[in-house]
Amino acid sequence: MKYSEEVFNKVKQELDRRCTEAYSEYDRRLEEIKRTAPEISKLAESLSETSYKITQAILNKDQNVSEAIEQIRKNNLSTQATIKTLLREFGYDENYLEIPFTCKKCKDSGFAMGKRCECFDRLLKKYAVESLNSSSKIVLNDFDDFKLEYYPDNKQDGFSSREQMKEVFEFCKKYADDFSESSPSLIFTGKTGLGKTFVSSCIAKNLLERGVSVIFDSIQNIVRRVEDEHFGRTQGDTMGIIEDADLVILDDLGSEFINKFSSSVIYNIINDRINLNKPLIISTNFSNHELNQMYNDRIISRISSFTPIHFSGTDIRQIILKNKFQE
Repeated sequence: MKYSEEVFNKVKQELDRRCTEAYSEYDRRLEEIKRTAPEISKLAESLSETSYKITQAILNKDQNVSEAIEQIRKNNLSTQATIKTLLREFGYDENYLEIPFTCKKCKDSGFAMGKRCECFDRLLKKYAVESLNSSSKIVLNDFDDFKLEYYPDNKQDGFSSREQMKEVFEFCKKYADDFSESSPSLIFTGKTGLGKTFVSSCIAKNLLERGVSVIFDSIQNIVRRVEDEHFGRTQGDTMGIIEDADLVILDDLGSEFINKFSSSVIYNIINDRINLNKPLIISTNFSNHELNQMYNDRIISRISSFTPIHFSGTDIRQIILKNKFQE
């Protein structure tokens, strides 16, 4: 996948920050040990002279270099074991004097064994998603702010909108709490103003705060970005970022200008997510009949495999405006 220069720069800055903080923390710990347990400090300093000792062994022509280096290695292992024992005796964790890198594999350099480290790729993914989400105008919300009292409690056909929406809320909350790669794809249906975007944003915020990679934007904005990239008006790889994300939430299906290009983009997003067994959440104000009139059979066929979540009630935004007017 292609990443922008901006994303790469952010990754490099983050790795530099991690590395600087790790060495700074190590220096702080070493100074602390010098005050509380100077004998441990001296042993730690002797380990830092390893490179000098190896250089001297190589320059000394009167000894076998391999044997000398092996002896240095054994001495270092013995010293490390002694340091750990003494740290425990002084009440410290035995690894207290190890440099606290965020990634032990690459030591926060971003590369290990001549290849890009997994942490580097995770950061690329993280900042690419953040860059894409930064253009979204959808506000993220908390599940705690969801208000059932906005939904009518009068029963029709044996149930009320409030009862139904309580089940919807509990399902979506559990969906976020238990989210995994095997979570199902969902389609939120119902008239405008019933909370589809709000609940979607709650799921997005819940997962983003836990480090899950989530793309959340309107269909209209996503299609526009892909179109601009396709025709060279902007740079980026929106489709690649969407494909790579843990969860994609596309709001307001049907609001976009529907033509061959937009339909192709929507089909490719849905089809790619299905083929990769990655979850997708779509919301729409249109009924199944209306969607059938708007989109081709390929799109409808794939959407039909999603778990339907129906929102009912009356336009919440009108209720909120009415309440404010009465205050």
